[in-house]
Amino acid sequence: MPRPEALAYVIHTSDSTGQPKPVAVSHGALANSTHARLHRYGILTGQFVAVYPMAFDACLAGIWWTLASGGTLRMLADDTASLLTELADALSTGGATHADLTPSLYRVVLPSITKPAPALRRILLGGEPCPPQLVNEHYRLMPHVELVNEYGPTEATVWCAGGLLRPGDDVVIGTPVVNTEILVVDADLRVVPPGEFGELCVGGANLAQGYLGMPELTQVKFVPHPFVPRRRIYRTGDVGRWRADGRLELRGRLDDQVKVRGHRVELGGVEAMLRGTPGVGEAVVVKRDPDALVAYVTSATRNPPDAGTLRTRLRLRADRLLPEFERPSTYVVLPSMPLNRNGKIDRTALPEPPATRPETSTAYVAATQPAERRLAAIFTDLLGVDQVGLHDDFIELGGDSLLAAQAAHRIGDGFGVHAPIRIVFDLPTVAGLTGWLTTAPTRIQEVVVARPPEPDGRLPFTDLQHAAVAHDLATGRNVVTGPDYALSISYQISGPLNVDALGDAVDELVNRHAALRTALHMRPGEGYQVIGPATTGLLRTAGPGTRLADLIRAEPLEPASGRVFAADLISDDDVEHTLSLRAHHMIADDLSTGLIEQELTRLYEGFRTGHGSGLAPAPDYRAVIGQPVPAPSAAELAYWTKKFEGATPIELVPEELLGKDSVGRHTRITNIVVPAAEFLQRVRRNRVTLHAALYAMTHALLAADSSRPDMLLYTVNAARRNAEMARTVGMFSDAVLVRQQNPDGLFFEETLRRAAEELNVSYRHARASTPALCQIVPDMVTVLGKSQLVVFETIATTAGLRLAGCSILRSEPGQDDHEELEYQDPAGLNVLARQEGTSLRLMVTHDTAFVPVDYADRLLHRLQKIVMTYGPEGDRPMSSLVSADPWLRAR
Repeated sequence: MPRPEALAYVIHTSDSTGQPKPVAVSHGALANSTHARLHRYGILTGQFVAVYPMAFDACLAGIWWTLASGGTLRMLADDTASLLTELADALSTGGATHADLTPSLYRVVLPSITKPAPALRRILLGGEPCPPQLVNEHYRLMPHVELVNEYGPTEATVWCAGGLLRPGDDVVIGTPVVNTEILVVDADLRVVPPGEFGELCVGGANLAQGYLGMPELTQVKFVPHPFVPRRRIYRTGDVGRWRADGRLELRGRLDDQVKVRGHRVELGGVEAMLRGTPGVGEAVVVKRDPDALVAYVTSATRNPPDAGTLRTRLRLRADRLLPEFERPSTYVVLPSMPLNRNGKIDRTALPEPPATRPETSTAYVAATQPAERRLAAIFTDLLGVDQVGLHDDFIELGGDSLLAAQAAHRIGDGFGVHAPIRIVFDLPTVAGLTGWLTTAPTRIQEVVVARPPEPDGRLPFTDLQHAAVAHDLATGRNVVTGPDYALSISYQISGPLNVDALGDAVDELVNRHAALRTALHMRPGEGYQVIGPATTGLLRTAGPGTRLADLIRAEPLEPASGRVFAADLISDDDVEHTLSLRAHHMIADDLSTGLIEQELTRLYEGFRTGHGSGLAPAPDYRAVIGQPVPAPSAAELAYWTKKFEGATPIELVPEELLGKDSVGRHTRITNIVVPAAEFLQRVRRNRVTLHAALYAMTHALLAADSSRPDMLLYTVNAARRNAEMARTVGMFSDAVLVRQQNPDGLFFEETLRRAAEELNVSYRHARASTPALCQIVPDMVTVLGKSQLVVFETIATTAGLRLAGCSILRSEPGQDDHEELEYQDPAGLNVLARQEGTSLRLMVTHDTAFVPVDYADRLLHRLQKIVMTYGPEGDRPMSSLVSADPWLRAR
């Protein structure tokens, strides 16, 4: 006979990161686990249905209980299709008395059971949370068959608690089994009072010996008992509490916490709330986008409501019970959850959320005529939704000025008409635009200025690149030619990352997009770029203890040599990594970062699986930047000549305040996240884009600070001129000067409408770039040459980087969890904004020698005040929202 402390078996399990851990279980622990079943359920003399594979420790529960009782084991097939058929047969017409299943597997097979087997007495559930609807459905079909919820990690030898479930009751995990104790503790291993949530820790005879060959991990997870000398408890990582009725309630896991817009969110708590929604069976919540949660649910009934009705129920319940940052942004209704071979939900197999048409104020009516279908296809592609109806409003579907510009370009190209941006706002539906096309003016062939060919592989700069270099040289800052004028994103990755596949994906990304291997030669009066050859091994890797900032300083970007893109990976261990991506801002704009993340996601998956990425060939960078630039039309020349009559240079900060050190070498970044659900709703009701609304607010504040009601302000127009440019990494944005004057006494909503109109008119007349216009409009040259560089822009939301099986926390410069890196920007002050769900991230980058830190911080909070005031209270005089900053008021 083996001694109780002798090793009985070793079984590999994995935590939420996927790291395998060899759990060593003694004969004594296995004996107590089996004895606990006999103690709680009695002798099993009937037939036990064995579902789990032998590599899954849950199989031991039924095997030893049955054999110790002299019962019968019924072994089922290994393949899923046969298993489901045989399981349904065993529980209905067969002779089964007991079965041990995961809730996910039971939900799949339960609808197939019209009548339970006559001898069936008890169904045991475990391995994952049990939805309350499954309990109700079980007792509806088989009221005399007990349903028991069991709980226990592998480290507690299969189980350590269990409880009988009843319809209408809360789903709990019951009470500890014999010779076992469960403590609920805080982070310092102090027991918390009943009713408070804490970490579940297991002690007693069921405890495993530890992790074979992993003493450090064993010491971390199997810790000394806080009260009993020479005994241990196992820290499960599960969150739960003792209820007033003496039963244990499970809430989720500590490592289910994710960060959303600076808040810690327990995914298990969100899932539990969703499972309480009428009609919902299972619910899984994952973090997909940088700051958005996606909920996957199944129906609990045989005749479920349609997916739209179920999504509406879920949204209403979430709005009522959850804070804004915990509410999923997308709800995906699945016929069933994907299962792994152990019968548990396979989170890595959950599909990408479909781009469904959001709920709007109009019912969906399909486009039927050819012109309607072509327009609907343009809207569908740009807005990223699965369908656009005949009367769906462009702005309600998420359209903004950037997308409107692209829509106008595509409508013009596709139908051969002159389509101004304004028409997308004036007639924002497929039906409206279809009617307009019957009278739209035919597009006149434009006179274009072709870029001359360059010798020795030299490619000319784009107009914006030329302008950036010229401004940099004029101010003496030497920013755009330096290594720190870069777009930088870092990712905290937890999970089984395939480093080789990631390296191959980075190499292929740079091979596809020539801008990422292009040398920039920037000198006075001359500027050109040269594409370098594709190379391999671009992903730099480093081990534990490496600081990202040190890694970057060791090998900075070098635009002149063609090192304009860098990818660095620091691996603390097999499952914890930090990835940094950097692209020099002269060869990539903010829209390019979204494209980089999108393609890197697809390329990684292709190399990881060996199935290919499915990406179409990228456009030729040479051809894209060599596209002819439209010459300014007569209408554009007339507009800008009149617009700049009497205009004065941009001067936010008087020269006397700047002093000798008006140009510094340090750019500071700061940001805040503002809840904005009511603000966004009001803006949309006024038929104003978010870009226009935020521009109006920024302009009003800066105009008050400068004491110039008609202050000029640069805005960034990131719209791509065509589809090829939209699929190419590059610096294709343009800076457009907008001049707006608001008379005294205006209310906020009138200011919004004026701003929207001014932006639309300016963008409509900005097909030729600002540098091209400066060559023809003398007043523009005079004004811009003496202007301070003050910029406003909105940044498009991206889906972020997604790597199969990994959780990813994305961060950018200025965010709390982004490692401090050196950054420089040619602008003296840049105000940026991005929508993140129903919140706004407001950002300021500024030269600390141009405006002080206190001014930049106050500017952010003044913008926040407008958002937080207008949202709940509605329209009000601008004078109650806007006043000059005290630093500039005293001038």
